[in-house]
Amino acid sequence: MTALHGPHARRAADQDVQVLQAAAHWFATLREGADANVSAQWQSWLMASDAHRQAWDSVVAISARFEALDGQPVRETLDVAGQRRRRGLKTLVGLTGAIGLGTTVAWHPASRRQFAQMHTGVGETRRISLDDDSQLWLNTASAVNVRFGAERRAVELVEGEVLIQTHTDIRVPPRPFVVDLPYARLRAVGTRFSVWREASRARLDVYDGAVDIRPRDAATPQVVPAGMHAWFDAGGVGTLAPTDDNRTAWVHRQLVADNQPLAAFVTALSRYRHGYIVCAPEVAGLRLVGVYPLDDTDRILNALQSTLPVRVRRILPWWIRIEAA
Repeated sequence: MTALHGPHARRAADQDVQVLQAAAHWFATLREGADANVSAQWQSWLMASDAHRQAWDSVVAISARFEALDGQPVRETLDVAGQRRRRGLKTLVGLTGAIGLGTTVAWHPASRRQFAQMHTGVGETRRISLDDDSQLWLNTASAVNVRFGAERRAVELVEGEVLIQTHTDIRVPPRPFVVDLPYARLRAVGTRFSVWREASRARLDVYDGAVDIRPRDAATPQVVPAGMHAWFDAGGVGTLAPTDDNRTAWVHRQLVADNQPLAAFVTALSRYRHGYIVCAPEVAGLRLVGVYPLDDTDRILNALQSTLPVRVRRILPWWIRIEAA
């Protein structure tokens, strides 16, 4: 498995931003009212790729939260704006409904979280004690299902990130402790480790003990020892590299930057707040050092302006751009 680095990673990130910007443009166009021709163009764009549908759902969900004024429902807020916006909302809801629930419910991460046994919202973290006295911490916007049976102790990572401290099983023989993802199974050996799931790959960090990764389509498993991390997917495991204990600072409601590029810090911060944050290329490489409490992400953004030559520009209530001062 190969990971994107350098120019390739930057190009991929730029493409993600462009897709989200296009979704925001379509949302604004339809909201203000659109004829059948424009609506057909939007539907063609939406159905062109999963990335378009994901970006569209993100824009719709975020806008619905931020466009409610003083607790008013979104529909009331739009009614105040006049007949054109009502027509746009009708077009928006009608076309989305015509495509079906697949674009708004079935595959959306927020929906997967809601149906899981244990979950957290954006910006929330949670500690859970399992039946065998193992400890589990859920990071922001994360979800798991826990299934302890006669043969194994299993945690299914549905979304997001989890930190696990396993405990010796009192049963004889002891049941293995596993973490299941759609594309791999992890088997822990007396360990403390974290797993962060993305769409088609995941990252494993091992802090104590060892974890055995068994990708779905790989012939042999890969053992990751303490102090190392690796990305993996259905096809195999990437190169092992040293892990960073600061990655678990979220358990204590903190983000730690130790000479970290601003772009990487902003990516991490964006997981803990609603909306979207983009870092301009000219400031992406600025280095950051500090410990930042996660209970107030706006305060973190203000702190960036006081410690770096940047300004935080709020393009929309939910769209923030960090650029050169």
